[in-house]
Amino acid sequence: MRTKAIEGRCAICGEDDPRILMEAHHVFGKSNSPETIIICHNCHDKITHDQNMFPPKARSKKAPMVDKIRFEDVSTGSLLELIGKKLKKRGLGKHGHRG
Repeated sequence: MRTKAIEGRCAICGEDDPRILMEAHHVFGKSNSPETIIICHNCHDKITHDQNMFPPKARSKKAPMVDKIRFEDVSTGSLLELIGKKLKKRGLGKHGHRG
């Protein structure tokens, strides 16, 4: 959600180029939680894509608890998946694992 320019580093990929759009991402959806993290537009788009697999009624404030839990699972899973990929790439480095 972009209301004004946000400065900082993407909490997922570490992008900090001031020319790259940074956005406040509602971790469990805007309707379910005020908690946000700052992430770049590309990471935000990937997570939001997964969240949008749920119909609007299933991710609303009035959604049944089972839908809210499933939505939180998908939201958290998408976030952790991106973070995991970044950590794996960083851990393997440019030469890969030499076990």
